Amino acid sequence: MTVSDERDANQREHHDGAMSVPEFCAWASIGRTAAYGEIKAGRLCAKKCGSRTIIPCDEARKWLRDLPGRSSDQSRRGIRHA
Repeated sequence: MTVSDERDANQREHHDGAMSVPEFCAWASIGRTAAYGEIKAGRLCAKKCGSRTIIPCDEARKWLRDLPGRSSDQSRRGIRHA
């Protein structure tokens, strides 16, 4: 693991309260459009603080935990999820 990888891992784990959408995107390794799509679909709970959208860290972890798993059969066939 490189120093950069360790720093990224530490940044991803330090959140206890809430994170901004860009922070969530970096933490989850997804794009901004996908993040807002998850919020709109109701799979990710976000809050507003003035004009800023924030994602409580417990909601981010719940979202990650609730994502569908990938079976070994799908990975052998190269099936991709949308």
